[in-house]
Amino acid sequence: MRILEGKMESSTGLSYRGKGLPKIYSDYKNHSLTRLCIAANDVFADFDNGIFIELRDELNGTFLYWEIHPN
Repeated sequence: MRILEGKMESSTGLSYRGKGLPKIYSDYKNHSLTRLCIAANDVFADFDNGIFIELRDELNGTFLYWEIHPN
């Protein structure tokens, strides 16, 4: 959760990196996005359903899924 809250720096150390996930999570918490799912490294998270799973095999990269609903 620290990375989603912007409390962790990007592993690259570049100042312009590491801003995307905190922005996406903020938009989700503000109900601008729904159905947020993230798979990265060795975890899968489905925030709407409260599902957080440690993956058996590590994912090399990050997969993001969300839905946007018009107001």
